[in-house]
Amino acid sequence: MEKVLPLEKWSPKELVKIYTDSYSPEEPLTQNFPQVQEALYRLGTNVDMKVCWEKLLSKEAFLPKQEQAGGWLVAQIYMMLTRVFIRSDEIVTPQFKKKEIKKIVDLVHKLIIATHNSSEALRESFFTVHAQISKEIIEKNPLKSRNIGFDVAPISSWAFISGIHDVFESKSEFNALDPVDWDSWSSDKQASWALSKLKNVDLTSVLHIYLEQLKEIPDAYTSEYISSNRAAITKQLFDIVHKTYGDYMPDCVAPMVNAILDLELGIEDITPYKPKEKNS
Repeated sequence: MEKVLPLEKWSPKELVKIYTDSYSPEEPLTQNFPQVQEALYRLGTNVDMKVCWEKLLSKEAFLPKQEQAGGWLVAQIYMMLTRVFIRSDEIVTPQFKKKEIKKIVDLVHKLIIATHNSSEALRESFFTVHAQISKEIIEKNPLKSRNIGFDVAPISSWAFISGIHDVFESKSEFNALDPVDWDSWSSDKQASWALSKLKNVDLTSVLHIYLEQLKEIPDAYTSEYISSNRAAITKQLFDIVHKTYGDYMPDCVAPMVNAILDLELGIEDITPYKPKEKNS
């Protein structure tokens, strides 16, 4: 059985029981959906939840017996978690995604360094990129490739490239290329100019571009994650709390949303999802 990290002493006993039971081999649901276990753990360890649970468990409930409120509330939250995460079993938290991307970034950095430390590897990285680009150009445009002097050899070995580059560098109209200029050029000239710019490209330069793109993934993923799960979870928490106490209690719902989704939201971030109270 996997080691169970303990919850804080202030955690409701009902939460501790459900969380501990989730690690049982007889409980395949949460074994298949670790997001549920992680959410339960944060509900019993996030520091803001201490005040939240104290307030919830001391507030008068609508239930016949006050001592039933904790058990009913925790059970409702647990069922809500399973409903949400079963529907999105492929979704991971933004923090996990950030760690995942960081591992890839670290490995790419190591690959770049290792490649530059080997003259043979660096030479092959240059050849590999150019050979692949050359192959795709020639396969897609065989007639055009022959017309402008392309050979099956990689770009780096094309003798005419240096000549093209010299001509382009010596003429101001080529140095100040803009969309208008580009559209007026012949396809031969467009291809020649583009290839002249690729002559210094190798695998490590491509990997540097890849690193910049990787940096954007965590923020983009966080936005998608929040928009996909925050609304559903927040609305259901408001509903559960209201059914238990007749009060929406956003000051408690906010830390619960943060614990479940591992976010840092304020009350103002969740109020758009709070149902409008009917006039009495």
